[in-house]
Amino acid sequence: MMEVAREVPRFIVTDQNRRRQILINLIGNALKLTFEGGVNISVQMDPEQKENIKFCVEDTGIGVKEEDKAKLFKMYGRLDQADPKTNTQGIEFGLEISNQLTRLLGDGGNNGGIKFSSQVGKGTSFTFQ
Repeated sequence: MMEVAREVPRFIVTDQNRRRQILINLIGNALKLTFEGGVNISVQMDPEQKENIKFCVEDTGIGVKEEDKAKLFKMYGRLDQADPKTNTQGIEFGLEISNQLTRLLGDGGNNGGIKFSSQVGKGTSFTFQ
């Protein structure tokens, strides 16, 4: 499901190819690791920094183990979350590239890149500006 808040401007000044690359990576990972439920994408104005647009990709996928969260944005920090039923192996280095692109594009001035929260078996949520 995709939701775009009414207050989000129709056109924004950004590097559309890089934003698209970030979204494709996050959505691709979400789809790859979600076997039940779904993937939601939302775009809204950041309530704390009204001039910034906040993108969010949420899934009901396998989630990330607590001990693997520190590796999530490391280049070659592949997560070994193989699921024997689906033969899926975790996330590759695309997240680190997307995180760096987010920082280079300017992520609302907080220089934090992509933020995430996750619970094993319940899914993951990635947000960036």
